[in-house]
Amino acid sequence: MDKRIIKTKKALQNALISLLEEKEFEAVKTTEICERAEISRNTFYSYYPDKYGLLTDCFKWYEEEFLDSFEKRQKENNSGHDIRQGYINLVDTFLDTDNIAHMVSIFSGFDLMSCYYRTLTGILERLEDGYANYISPEYDTKQINAFLILGFWGFIHAARRADKEKIRQQVHKLILDLLPSPVFCLPKY
Repeated sequence: MDKRIIKTKKALQNALISLLEEKEFEAVKTTEICERAEISRNTFYSYYPDKYGLLTDCFKWYEEEFLDSFEKRQKENNSGHDIRQGYINLVDTFLDTDNIAHMVSIFSGFDLMSCYYRTLTGILERLEDGYANYISPEYDTKQINAFLILGFWGFIHAARRADKEKIRQQVHKLILDLLPSPVFCLPKY
């Protein structure tokens, strides 16, 4: 992609994120985004159909950052490709990504849950494909993933006021307790 296009899109994304720190998404006008980014409305509309398209692009940027952090963590501490460590790395990436809290606050009016679900479903499917010979779940993998993704979301958000390290320890224990259960049929760690 042309560097000018990347620079323009980044300016629009930063302008929107900046405005979302001040007001709800529904109150943000395309004109305000353009003024803050110092970009004309014509240029805006040459890249995005509306502010929702820009918002989706912003979320994709956060999603890419999350995926990069997860892959880096996998390379650093899961050279043995242990599925347990893969799940732990996924949760740790979620808990450690500095922009997650920021993302949750600015995208609060947007359908964050479906974006979160789509991102983590893709990661879990890749993770499980690599371990297909080691796991023999009793249930459909898509149903298990839905259970895990939504369960971890609820688990983490129900305790969001708690100490992050305490949450991390509890989620690690939960993962290590779940994986050897008949749900996944893995041997104990």
